[in-house]
Amino acid sequence: MKSLGWKTEFKESKNEKLIPVVDGVHLHSVYNPLKEAESFANQNLETIQQKNTILIFGLGLGYHVNEIEVKMRKVHGEQYLVWVIEPNIDVYQRALKEGLVKPSKNLRISCSNEVESFFKDIALMNFLSMSPSVVPHPASFNLYNHFFKSFMTYKANKRSNSFSKFIADLDLQNHIQANFEDQSLEDIWEQTRSRKNLNQFDFLLQGLEAVIQQGASEATNE
Repeated sequence: MKSLGWKTEFKESKNEKLIPVVDGVHLHSVYNPLKEAESFANQNLETIQQKNTILIFGLGLGYHVNEIEVKMRKVHGEQYLVWVIEPNIDVYQRALKEGLVKPSKNLRISCSNEVESFFKDIALMNFLSMSPSVVPHPASFNLYNHFFKSFMTYKANKRSNSFSKFIADLDLQNHIQANFEDQSLEDIWEQTRSRKNLNQFDFLLQGLEAVIQQGASEATNE
């Protein structure tokens, strides 16, 4: 995965903290990234208090993410989940390499420069179904404006030709492609429910429907 031609460099701030510079844009304060991050978290305190799920647009080197986590933990204990979306692989890898952010059960980070790839992640889709609060990191959001707008307006392809290839069972995958060409998942389930004589694939499809609906229900109630 490449960073779509972004020129990414890293330098130190005045207080010797590493900061990324992408296409000439400093993603954190050139003076004190930690103080800036604390101010960012305080500005979003009301949002943090309202919900225990937050979607952050832009990782940078994670200073602001860490401060958001500090506030979330104070308000929600360990019952919170922060998910970060980052399109720049160079920035993402450097943040992990330096240990500036540490993914955990409470902090997830997804990185890709292809918007569609995020919508193939079932765990992320369950998280989005919770309607998390969205907190854009200003420098990142302005820099990758087109990317994040594409993410927010993306409409996942629910036709069988699109989703069947992600089904691990090859027999079920072939069954869907052969019998439900270019139909939506909802249409496939409706046809399966209406059948009187069910075969093994119909039972598998019904099981798949139950699992997905249960996952969506649990995610909503958390």
